[in-house]
Amino acid sequence: MVTGSTFDVEALGWFARRFDPSLALENAWRLPIWKTGREALADAFGLETGSHFLRHHRGLLPQLWERQITQALRAMLLEAPDRTLERSQALISALTGPRAPRLERVDLVTADQADRMDLAVHYRTVDDQRGCLVVEAKLESELSDTQLLKYLTGLERNYPRREQRHMWVVAPRRTARTMTVLGRRENVEWKFATWRRLLLNWQRALPEDPGSDVLSLFSEIWKRTGGN
Repeated sequence: MVTGSTFDVEALGWFARRFDPSLALENAWRLPIWKTGREALADAFGLETGSHFLRHHRGLLPQLWERQITQALRAMLLEAPDRTLERSQALISALTGPRAPRLERVDLVTADQADRMDLAVHYRTVDDQRGCLVVEAKLESELSDTQLLKYLTGLERNYPRREQRHMWVVAPRRTARTMTVLGRRENVEWKFATWRRLLLNWQRALPEDPGSDVLSLFSEIWKRTGGN
């Protein structure tokens, strides 16, 4: 039942489980605006895609931790040379939106290497500009006081112009600690996204069938982050 603008969560949860068991995750369907029934779920989660990670079989991977997730995402981006550019473009578009730079090539993808950045995609755009996308991935741990500034200081040496840098903190939810650190003046360039937003938008930006390995990985990350 709908009372004002609030959907009856219990009723929607029952429908979610009937429609797709993958959606039966706590809080996964609590969105502010709903249509009714099946259309609501399809619109909210982009289920119009034929091959969607929320429809994909789970349990193929062990429980993933932060470093394992970023290493797995790096491996996915580098799985095949002809897919690296496509998947990297989809990633930066998922986070940045319509104004995302258009990539010509990807020069390097790192995950938790010497610079300690969780995931970094170094690229060149179609108008021959160098740039870097950084994802600081969080699960249980919180941001430290200085890590984001250290990353920025390192990036500025190779990417001196602000438009060359796209830096995101991705976590299951906004915590008071996260927003306090991001609210500091020195961290103004960093943006925040939930894992739910990243995965759903990345799925939409990928080709119709990105392959079973991608779907399995997205599904396991969704499960690991609680669909938040």
